[in-house]
Amino acid sequence: MVRVHWRTAFQESSATHFLARQVGDGVENWPLTLNGVKVNLRAASVQAVGEHPDRRVDASSVAETGVPQVKRNRMRKRLVLSVVSAAALAATVASVPPAAAGPRLVPGPWHLTIKVRESSGPGCPKGAVRAYADVDDDAYHEGFTVVYDNYIAQAGGSSRPEMARQSCQVTLGVRGSDPYTYTYAISSVDYEGSAYLQNGAKAFVSAAHNFQGYDREPVSFSFNGPYDANWKVTHQTPEERLVFLPCGQERYVVLTTELRVAPLTSDPSKVSFISMDGGDSSLRTDYHLSWKRCP
Repeated sequence: MVRVHWRTAFQESSATHFLARQVGDGVENWPLTLNGVKVNLRAASVQAVGEHPDRRVDASSVAETGVPQVKRNRMRKRLVLSVVSAAALAATVASVPPAAAGPRLVPGPWHLTIKVRESSGPGCPKGAVRAYADVDDDAYHEGFTVVYDNYIAQAGGSSRPEMARQSCQVTLGVRGSDPYTYTYAISSVDYEGSAYLQNGAKAFVSAAHNFQGYDREPVSFSFNGPYDANWKVTHQTPEERLVFLPCGQERYVVLTTELRVAPLTSDPSKVSFISMDGGDSSLRTDYHLSWKRCP
């Protein structure tokens, strides 16, 4: 297999800056829209990294519903995006202001407890979401992982109209071993999923996280067909914009996501889908935390 490093025909706006790289045996141009900014990825260099088995998806394995039986570890391409969206970060509501000049971050507590309190929405009925704590080598970025089961939006073929838009809201209990000494903010999120889009179709992802009782603007991104890949998008909050849980308070963390597929000009007899399904835990959403000491 050949690893292809991609460089963007870099487009910037005052609200969004991003760097994109595709790894795989892909195509010359890769259409992507991120927070309303269109990008074409163009091959910059090719570097052989050794041979691997063919990872192509067998499109003939389409089930009766029209959805290919995609094995996530056999996807042909992998898209990795790093995103900083100033526009999405600017709107945090009222009494939970961002740190004025950047907090003094410290290692987090030794123990972190994560519990799914509730999940709702057509994309994640009760019991369809798992969450567990992660501890990185760098204790400043201790965090947690969320895995969805059968979270997929699809359109075309025999898909029912309501299947084109799926949403999920997860309420988590997140607690450090000493909430009166340390508090935390979600500093970055790695979203992972897969998509299979016909030529002319488009898929959209919207995601947000906030402490219960407070609002936050979602980050959104989209993919244009033809598309056949696993994808990963990282959304990072600048340090000076981190929103910390007020010291001594225990509030749930609310995670909201939405998947949508628009057939547009694609062949209506063929299915397109986008998924955040991680039933085998190979695709997941990682939330990284930054910690500071309470006064």
